[in-house]
Amino acid sequence: MSFGHYYFGTLSRVDLARDLTQTISRLAMMTMASSGQHGSETDPDVVMIVSESPASMRKQSRKLESVSSEPWSPFKANLPVRAEIVIDDDDGMESEQEWPMIVQEVQHFAEVFSPPRVGVACRQRGLRADFSFDLEFGCDLRRFECRNWVTQTLFHDNLVKFIMFSPPCTMYSQLQVCFRNFEKLSEEELKIRWEEAHCYVDFCMLQARRQMQRKLWWAFEHPQRASSWDRESVKAVAAMDTVETVTFHQCAVGLKAPGSTIPIKKPTTFMTNCPALVRAFRPMVCHCDQPHQPIEGSFNGVPLSKFCQIYPDGLCKLLAKAVDETVRP
Repeated sequence: MSFGHYYFGTLSRVDLARDLTQTISRLAMMTMASSGQHGSETDPDVVMIVSESPASMRKQSRKLESVSSEPWSPFKANLPVRAEIVIDDDDGMESEQEWPMIVQEVQHFAEVFSPPRVGVACRQRGLRADFSFDLEFGCDLRRFECRNWVTQTLFHDNLVKFIMFSPPCTMYSQLQVCFRNFEKLSEEELKIRWEEAHCYVDFCMLQARRQMQRKLWWAFEHPQRASSWDRESVKAVAAMDTVETVTFHQCAVGLKAPGSTIPIKKPTTFMTNCPALVRAFRPMVCHCDQPHQPIEGSFNGVPLSKFCQIYPDGLCKLLAKAVDETVRP
C-alpha cells in the first residue's frame, strides 16, 4: 500500500469532543469493530486515553472545535471501510458511520506532528513507515476525536514499533520572549494558544507512556532551550528509568542558511527510550570554524524560523539509521 493511502481528508463529522461519555462509548465500538469483537468488553487502553487525558486537553478540544467548521475524517484515500454503529450527538439514537479499517501491516516508524521527512529516510532503508500525522495533510490534532483516532491507529495490535513526536514549539520558544511576541496578542488569544501548545505536548507524553508499556520505542524532539522541558508532564516522563535525553547541534547534521554554506547551530534535544538514537546523536556537536547564522528574520527571502522547522537530510538519515538498528537489529 502506498504512502498516499494514509493522507487525511474530509468525511461526515462525528463530534466526539462534545460529550466525554459518548466518546468512550464510540471508542469502545470502534475498538470492537476493528478487532472483530461484538461483545460488551472494551479495550481498557482506549478508555484510559480518554479518562487520563488532562482536563485542559478536553477543554481545549471543545474550545478549538469552534475554530473551524470543516469536517474531519481519518482518511480520504480509497481504503476499505466497514459500517460502525455510533451514537448520534443530538438525539442519542444509533446510526451507521463509515470508518476506515485499520491496516494490519506492522509499521517500523511513524511521525506525529510532522509531514513525511524521517519516514522517507526510513523507507529508503527498506523500513515500513507509512504514517504521517500532521495538520499539513488534514490531521488536526487540536480536535479530540482526531487525537483518539491517531491513538487507536498507532496502538492497534502494537502496529507501530517506533513513534517520533515533533509538536510545534512556537509558544515554548525563547524567540517569543526575545521579540516580545506575546505582548502582541490579546489575553484571550494568548490563553488559547498556550492551551493548544500544552495539549500537544501532554498528548505526546501520554502516547510515549503507552509506547513504553508495550516495550516499544519513541522519541520526542524540541529545541534545547524550549520552556516545554519544564512542563510537569515532560519532567515526569524524563524521570522514568529507561528514558534518556541527548542534545546535539543541527549544524553538525547539515543545517545551513537557505541557499548558502553558512551553518545554523540550533541546539536541539531528543528525549527517548531508544539507546541507539542517543548513541547516534551524542557526537553531533558543533565543530564549525565559521560564524553561525542566527535564527531571526529572513535569509535570501526565506523566513528562518519556518525554514529551521524542517529537518536537514543529515538529521533524517541519522535518525532513520538509529530506528533501523532498533526495530530490526
